[in-house]
Amino acid sequence: MNLNQILNSRQSGRFALTITRYIPPGIGKSLTSAIAKYLVRRPDLPLIHATRINQWVAQDQNLTREQLDKEVLDTIQNYTLSMYTLFHYWENLKPLEKMIRYDQPTENLIARSQERKHGAMVVFIHSCNSDVSLRAASSRGLNGLVLSLPEANEAIEWQHAMRESSGIEVKAASIAVLREASERMKAGETVATGLDRPMPESKYKPLFFGRPTALPVHYIYLALKAKVPVALLTAIRQPDGIFELISSDLIEMKKYQDRQKEVLMNAGTILEIAEDFIRRAPTQWSVLHPLWPEEADKLPV
Repeated sequence: MNLNQILNSRQSGRFALTITRYIPPGIGKSLTSAIAKYLVRRPDLPLIHATRINQWVAQDQNLTREQLDKEVLDTIQNYTLSMYTLFHYWENLKPLEKMIRYDQPTENLIARSQERKHGAMVVFIHSCNSDVSLRAASSRGLNGLVLSLPEANEAIEWQHAMRESSGIEVKAASIAVLREASERMKAGETVATGLDRPMPESKYKPLFFGRPTALPVHYIYLALKAKVPVALLTAIRQPDGIFELISSDLIEMKKYQDRQKEVLMNAGTILEIAEDFIRRAPTQWSVLHPLWPEEADKLPV
């Protein structure tokens, strides 16, 4: 059993998208909490194992076993609740729009994308489900191209179709698509992509929470090539239930003669800001793949 497979396959995804429309928020919250409690009782599940590692590192490796158990449960509860919220309101944006608050840098970023005079590279953190941020920002008027990882399977294709049905343009990263993204940013458009899903095959391992991590760095290449700034964007659910979309200021990329140094230094600048955003609500950050698999043996027992 794997939550990714349950929620991301075409058949189950369509079923979840359909049935959650009719589940009231109160029941939805109770149901997703029960699902989370069931899942965390199975530490052998890949998503639970990954969450334990990621929360352990992100919270400075100073949690006891009991504290880590609680943080993992909170993380999975936040993840399942965010999935319910996403599906419940996917085709009914008016209630969702009332649940979203935008900080001023995010408003500025959206306005910039609408003007199409100056390009920008936007990177999403997987907090409160990045699709909630993407759906909300696009409904507010964020224009641009979204780059996904170059994966091809039924689940990914269904996710792309769901996003595109709401007017979000999504393309899987490839040499041709990356070239297109660069040209579009040069022409004043905005391009968005994810920040924190691991890419084990990457030759670059920038520091993230103080440890080398195989993370994507294609957004650095693109920003440097198109000569555009980078902005971080994420969502944090506040105690009153409101999702606050927060963005960094625009970050200009720095040039270095050494290519590796150029990529790692610029990625490091972005990731330091990402760390700050994640620390504001660590259990709302949910990457269901281990970013530091080598840390597994250090988990408290």
